[in-house]
Amino acid sequence: MLRLIATALFLLLSLSGCSHHQSSTYTALDYSPSYHRTSSSKSFDAVLEDLLFAISNENYNITSINQVGKAIAKRHDIAFPRYTIVNSCNLEIAKQFLDIDPSFVTVMPCRIALWQEAERVHVSAHLLPETLKICHTLCQQTNALLKRVVDFSISDDLGL
Repeated sequence: MLRLIATALFLLLSLSGCSHHQSSTYTALDYSPSYHRTSSSKSFDAVLEDLLFAISNENYNITSINQVGKAIAKRHDIAFPRYTIVNSCNLEIAKQFLDIDPSFVTVMPCRIALWQEAERVHVSAHLLPETLKICHTLCQQTNALLKRVVDFSISDDLGL
């Protein structure tokens, strides 16, 4: 199942037309991705609803919701588990990253994936590279926000 999610993410990035800016000294492409992953016994719909609320509450715009599992089920006319990718962006923060290095477009927008296995809904956020000195603080702040959003989506707490 992880291979399917990785393939879906690869296809989404490939289709987005992202390219690397050759003159850039610092690059968002030269890092090993990391993720913040957790799970919940809440329903898939409840986790998704709480995730969308938390993203909006953090002043991010939801740019797309890709229902990969539903698309696979429809194309192959089969029952297939739910896999959803939520893309979101804060334009002010995006501008700061792009001003530092245009190659950051390859890790935009912020992506959070949801999928269900057995009785658990898993939520995973793709984190930004904190190892680049020129944008270390901005990456840390964005990653903290992503972690907060993911953790809220699986919690039973009613406040951020």
